[in-house]
Amino acid sequence: MAILKTEGVIIRSVDFRESSKIITCYTRDYGKIALIAKGAKRQKSRLGGALDLLNQVAIVFYKKETRDVQTLSHAEILHSFPVEQGDLQRLSLALAVAEFLDRAEEKEHPNERLYVQLVATLRAIERAKQGELALLQFLWRWLEISGFKPKLRHCLRCARPLSGRWVYFSEEKGGYFCEQCVPAGAGFARIPAKSVELLLFLRDNRAESIVPVRFQKEHLIPAMDVTWRYLRYHTDLSRDLKALSFLKRLKYEEKNGSPLYAEQK
Repeated sequence: MAILKTEGVIIRSVDFRESSKIITCYTRDYGKIALIAKGAKRQKSRLGGALDLLNQVAIVFYKKETRDVQTLSHAEILHSFPVEQGDLQRLSLALAVAEFLDRAEEKEHPNERLYVQLVATLRAIERAKQGELALLQFLWRWLEISGFKPKLRHCLRCARPLSGRWVYFSEEKGGYFCEQCVPAGAGFARIPAKSVELLLFLRDNRAESIVPVRFQKEHLIPAMDVTWRYLRYHTDLSRDLKALSFLKRLKYEEKNGSPLYAEQK
């Protein structure tokens, strides 16, 4: 049995029996790992306060190769996300990042670049004028790191640079056709060229660069839609993220002037 140290972000937490928790942590050195925190629910536990979702923590754990769940020995908070308690939109976006990573990544498949992007994304969600951009950037970074990077700078057929008002995106081909080259009856998703410009901006810039930026919703929404289409085509992520489903309900209630959770007693 080895004693290991690393840092990570808690992306999932479930109660285990009366006094313990099992957490999933995406770590810098070991990728996604499952850890049992024995006695973490007890009032005097040294672990309990550090194990909230989205905490970035320094951890010490015991690793045994024959176990799927390792034993957590120590956890110290490095940073807590998001900054504004009660900001349900930012919280939902941050939880969506965590939920996606938990579903998309295999256990113990280390990727330091992805860990660095995770931390940068959560920090961007804390401060961004348009937090959806941080989530969208993370999804495209994951696609790039995972080998599913599409071609966004040129038409797939004529190779001309992005131009015009509309383009037609193909999940299968991994890119878009311009208005002159789109095959007749292909049924590709028509999106504004500005939405592709948005995706290129996110792909080519660091997370902190998006903090002061805001894009129009008519360009952001198609970019998000194409992203999910592309993810569903190339992965088995067929179910909606719970955190985003909640955010959609929240936005609906806000739009209709309804008190939040009005139906709950």
